[in-house]
Amino acid sequence: WRSLIKLGREPFFASPAAAQGPGTLELGIFGQASYFDRSLRMDQARGGAGARLGIFLLPNVDVEAEGSLVPTDGPQGHIYYIPLRGRVVLNIPAGEHGALLLGAGVVRNEYRHDADFHDNGVTGLVGARVGLPGITTIRLASYMDYIPSPSNGVGYHLNWGLQAGLGFR
Repeated sequence: WRSLIKLGREPFFASPAAAQGPGTLELGIFGQASYFDRSLRMDQARGGAGARLGIFLLPNVDVEAEGSLVPTDGPQGHIYYIPLRGRVVLNIPAGEHGALLLGAGVVRNEYRHDADFHDNGVTGLVGARVGLPGITTIRLASYMDYIPSPSNGVGYHLNWGLQAGLGFR
């Protein structure tokens, strides 16, 4: 799992465990199943796609920005749920090529198409990452978004979901 090709002194391809030093970038793509607060009255378990960009600030700490698009239906008609998240993630090593993930940050949920509103809140993430040969990883995670003052006037919202995808460092 050492570097496969070396350019000068720096490895061009490296194992996931070796490739998360400070300054390492990770680009991720994922599929997402979303479950909405019941007060939104939107169809549950709707799937969509998303992308993530992260940078490791420390060997086991990265900062991520992600967005996704999940089409669903609700009382207003056809709705595009677009969560935009920024979070700090602690990568706890688990084995030679894996990590457990714990993250927290902020979320802005956009609701578009036949709806036109947004909500802001906080987000949490629990997941796992497993390294594949080269620069690719598999990532499985669950997120929860807490919206303390939603646009529809209820006390709070809890949206949550599951994500499965690939990361490239």
